[in-house]
Amino acid sequence: MNETPEPTRAGFRLRGWHLWLLGLAALPAVWVWLDPYTIQIMAALQHSAAFKAALPIIKPLGKLGTQVGAIAVVGLLGLALRRRRVLTWLALTALCLLATGIVVNIPKLTVHRERPKYEYHLVATEGLAGDAAANRFRSFPSADTASVFAIATATAPFSALGAAVVAVVGCLVGLARIAVGMHHPADVWGAMVMATGASALVLQGWRRRMAARAAPDAEGEAEAS
Repeated sequence: MNETPEPTRAGFRLRGWHLWLLGLAALPAVWVWLDPYTIQIMAALQHSAAFKAALPIIKPLGKLGTQVGAIAVVGLLGLALRRRRVLTWLALTALCLLATGIVVNIPKLTVHRERPKYEYHLVATEGLAGDAAANRFRSFPSADTASVFAIATATAPFSALGAAVVAVVGCLVGLARIAVGMHHPADVWGAMVMATGASALVLQGWRRRMAARAAPDAEGEAEAS
């Protein structure tokens, strides 16, 4: 008599959302334990000859205008080569940037965290214009860092290497924002977590839509055979 084999228990697999949850859980620790050393981190970055030399190149990479220009070039290249994957990436990147912008600006307008250069009196705080005064209390999170990580997350389904390169750029942009006194470490960390989370939800919705569109086609092929 054949014995029915007992079902084996599946082992734990580390997934992307596990790492995201760890990153979210680490945010309060970064805020409480690392942010008090913002000035020391800033000074260390400013005294690094290599980082200081690269700073003029790194800073523009966090600006939306530069990013839109680079994305437009890739999109035009995709149109010229008639690469549908490039156009899909272009649309997903735009959606990820939009979702990230919404998620990032909510705490920016509600948390009202003071930027390090004002908090530690690195610049004069008297006579600030209205826009500058409002911008003074929008330290958390770093929008420049968030936009780069949104692009990295959108790139991941198409090119792991490309996503890794963009993520490294995001880390450098985050360090640059600390170096110039515009953000604390937790601002950069929070931007990374928010951008990847919002963009991952966009990608999840896209995958579900693609699966739903593929299901009727698969049923039609099965019936035809």
